[in-house]
Amino acid sequence: MFFPHYSLFLGCCIPVALSVLFFILFIRSKQKEKIDSVFINILFAQAGKAVFYFDISKEKIIPTKSFEIVFGEKILSALNIYDDFSHIVFSGDMDNYKKTIRSICSGINITNFKFRISVDETSVTWCSLTTTAVKTGRSKPLIIGSLENIDRQVREEEQLRFKAERDPLTKLYNKITSEMLITSILLDRKYKDRMNALLMIDIDNLKQINDMFGHLAGDKIITRLADCIRMVFRESDIQGRAGGDEFVVFMKDITTKENALSKARKMCEAYRTVFKQNNAQVELTCSIGISIVPEDGTTFCSLYSYADKALYAAKNNGKNQCALYPDCRAEKA
Repeated sequence: MFFPHYSLFLGCCIPVALSVLFFILFIRSKQKEKIDSVFINILFAQAGKAVFYFDISKEKIIPTKSFEIVFGEKILSALNIYDDFSHIVFSGDMDNYKKTIRSICSGINITNFKFRISVDETSVTWCSLTTTAVKTGRSKPLIIGSLENIDRQVREEEQLRFKAERDPLTKLYNKITSEMLITSILLDRKYKDRMNALLMIDIDNLKQINDMFGHLAGDKIITRLADCIRMVFRESDIQGRAGGDEFVVFMKDITTKENALSKARKMCEAYRTVFKQNNAQVELTCSIGISIVPEDGTTFCSLYSYADKALYAAKNNGKNQCALYPDCRAEKA
């Protein structure tokens, strides 16, 4: 007698129950997706990488939460506002970054493209970009990328390279590195028809100063000369310590010989001073010999040899002077 009502009851409840069941399964699947997404973000973050998707049609970057874990909230916020890296790319790397983006948009996979990002003027971070184009049913592939924080690695490498290339006392280039850098310029076609100058700079009477004041005082005198070199010459000029009391400066792309002579005179003037210690004093001076590219040679050895001869002439003519090869007539500062 109750059978019809029971059937009606089941007919109403089963669809509801199935809907509830499907809803629960859906929620659980979404929760699982969320948990999986969190795990993926954490896994990549542990490896120092931030994951993103790149929409080629809009040239838009869709970052994941891993960006905040790896690079901080500022970077993630900047990406969410501007849709790409261009507003946080360090200005010095912008041209290479734009070329790389064009390659990505054409479907080329990128591996370990290094560039710097910065959200303010005081903080710059080195990154490595890797992208993979995944073919889908759409006309354009889906780009999946990762940005790795390699700042610590790069800075450690820079420190090692600095120690290998620099003189430990003056922090100028050591002799081996100076010769290598100068040789690379001499072989560069860009400088083939341009005038350059090699200057040999020597501290006058350093042995007597060491005997009078000791080697610690001698080190101070050497570092003072290095400071004067940095002050007088351009940052683009190669500045190195050849050893002992000898220094070398390679001036790139000068217009006349007088440019080199003018700098040499200025260097002599800047270095000349009176050094005092233990109630004794001595005048500090330096002498400079100059050879010109390509007039005097186009190899480091020939230029070094001729500049050294000009330096010897400056020393013989009374020191605190500069001389230009081949006439080697010394000129007082």
